[in-house]
Amino acid sequence: RATTGGSGGAEALADEDVALSRELVAADPGRLDWKEGLTVSLSRLSDLRASAGRGAEAEALTEEDIALSRELVAVDPERRDWRRDLTVSLNRLIDLRLLSAGNLVPRATAEESLALRRGLWEEEPDEPAAIYSLVVGLDTLARVRVEDGEVNLAQECLDEAESLWLRLSASRREAPHKRLEEARMLALRASLEPKSPKANGWLKEAQQILEAQGDRGNLVFKLLSVRRDIRKAERAVKAAKGEAKAEEPEAPEVL
Repeated sequence: RATTGGSGGAEALADEDVALSRELVAADPGRLDWKEGLTVSLSRLSDLRASAGRGAEAEALTEEDIALSRELVAVDPERRDWRRDLTVSLNRLIDLRLLSAGNLVPRATAEESLALRRGLWEEEPDEPAAIYSLVVGLDTLARVRVEDGEVNLAQECLDEAESLWLRLSASRREAPHKRLEEARMLALRASLEPKSPKANGWLKEAQQILEAQGDRGNLVFKLLSVRRDIRKAERAVKAAKGEAKAEEPEAPEVL
């Protein structure tokens, strides 16, 4: 799904797009192409709301998107694109919850997303897009398991994600959104092994990747999410090395 970054003008256009798409679906609920169009519009507007710091609104839009996407998948489970779109929306909900300090982390959502991604990968195990999608699903579930205190299970997910990541060619790992996923994995590795002598190096590399992306409009929401993961890992490393007396309360990330 293509998304756009966050000016007020873009939000206004996206609001209008969602309103029109909702009218079309209401006029003829049986038109699957209109439902698909509405999910795309909701996805775009959700990213814009999240980038503008309006997390609650972004969550509501994403939940509407997920409900429609599940309907589409139920009608035709063989449509790989619909299953793939559903995983993207599920992961957005997870990231929104993780970005909002204190919100319940939806573990079942992460497991649903991973199951869909693994199914897509098993159908085409050599397809780079399917490999990368599974990496994202594993990394996401690992982060959720860290939140639940299940460090060993998180480690298993990250180990598999890193192994799959290395199956992608170097050129395929250079796309900005994929580089950000690499930064996220480095931060997670530091969180899981905060006493490792390599922890600060992992964090430094993750930060360098983040800074290299700038403020790309179509990546603003992911930039926020990865920045949050790096900050969390930095606190874990400092605490493990006795550089922090107590864990500081986590605040929501903002631009």
